[in-house]
Amino acid sequence: MAVKTPVYKAPPAAAVYSWTGFYVGGNLGYSWGRSGSDWNTSALNISGGNPACQFAGTSFCVTGTDTNKLNGAIGGVQAGYNWQTGQFLAGVETDFQWSRQRGSRLFNTGFDVGLGLPPGTLSANYTEKLAWLGTLRGRFGYAADRWLVYATGGLAYGRVSIDGTATATGSDQIAALIGLTTAPCAVSGPLGFGACPFASFSNSVNKVGWTLGAGAEGAIAGNWSWKIEYLHVDLGKVSTTFATLPGCYGSSSGNQGACTFAAAGSGTISRGITDEIVRVGINYRFGSGPVVASY
Repeated sequence: MAVKTPVYKAPPAAAVYSWTGFYVGGNLGYSWGRSGSDWNTSALNISGGNPACQFAGTSFCVTGTDTNKLNGAIGGVQAGYNWQTGQFLAGVETDFQWSRQRGSRLFNTGFDVGLGLPPGTLSANYTEKLAWLGTLRGRFGYAADRWLVYATGGLAYGRVSIDGTATATGSDQIAALIGLTTAPCAVSGPLGFGACPFASFSNSVNKVGWTLGAGAEGAIAGNWSWKIEYLHVDLGKVSTTFATLPGCYGSSSGNQGACTFAAAGSGTISRGITDEIVRVGINYRFGSGPVVASY
């Protein structure tokens, strides 16, 4: 009697998702930015003097530091290409974001006029905005079938702006005694001391910096996938220069007052702009979709 040899069938080949291919998509998220500012202004006394910041009436100088928050919604579009080998992935992605990030601040800093008087105050009311932001990044990840985790980093660029005005305590009445014509001050103290117009400033500039982050992506159906991503963006330093108005800037105490007769001068605001972004999005990949694994 013949013995039948059993026949074993190989299990069906499994379909493994492939991330290779060109893709496009959109995203929406929230960003919280930070602007750290260094303020420096200087003006000579009307009679001249040393341009360095010194007392004895030779110059009028104000310095200070401030921090502003630029928070708001952000959203845009992205496109890229993935190359997958085994479970490892490399790719490149670019995106462009429209931003509603903005922050307004009232910055106060003191300046000393000597004579034992309380310090005067420089007050700056200003608004900063991030109008748009873009990146060009590499992506390096690990794929587990329909799941992908990745690190990303590269170039960042954006448009940042600042607009504002500043006042300094002083006296237009004392300035008038020596024939110095200045803008009217909002008088609130003795001897005509109050908040005097000091400067106005406005600047909008495109900046280039860098970005690093990480994300995860999951296939939904067909060639569609969802993503979640975090990016840290650093746009570097932004400098804004402005002219200061002439005036008699100082402070008053009781029936005493003192101010420096300052000529027109100049000032700078040097700001470091950073941003933290969390966003979700959706992609459509123009690829082959799932591929059959070979055994």
